[in-house]
Amino acid sequence: MERNLAVFTKGDFQVGRPKVILGIWYLIALPVFGSRYTPSLLRVNLLRLFGSNIGDNVFIRSDVKVHFPWKLTIGSNTWIGEGATFVNHAPIHIEQNVCISQNVTICSGSHDYRTVGLDYNHREIRIKEGAWICLRALVLPGASIGKNSIISAGEVVHGFVPDSSLVKNQEITKLEY
Repeated sequence: MERNLAVFTKGDFQVGRPKVILGIWYLIALPVFGSRYTPSLLRVNLLRLFGSNIGDNVFIRSDVKVHFPWKLTIGSNTWIGEGATFVNHAPIHIEQNVCISQNVTICSGSHDYRTVGLDYNHREIRIKEGAWICLRALVLPGASIGKNSIISAGEVVHGFVPDSSLVKNQEITKLEY
């Protein structure tokens, strides 16, 4: 197939807010989330103000990037590490007691390689209660990470991870407690 990006279409993708709201979000978010001196509670409240559904006792470190806060849900008692990135063109759901470590990227946005124009192909991501996504892991569109599962540092996840599993060296093993 010969690629022709001039025929790209967004399909049914919707930003979900007017462009002016998106612009205001980016103007405010960059300095607030970029500074290590900004209190976590201010980051949490700013996300809530822009439409995120966030539980209690959520801790968000500096340099976290969120493309569309209104497409992000974070459960109570969850930690988001420095430099985490949420490319959430489709909703990202994070349940309670989840640890997202430093420089993790969670990306629900993608393209359909089968189309000439690389049309959008976004899919929701769900991270269940008690999961731990370790340093520099990459969670891709459509991923579902089971309850109390661990994604090791640097791993790439693009499918289903069962409850109480460990993903290490691209292999899934059952955790024994």
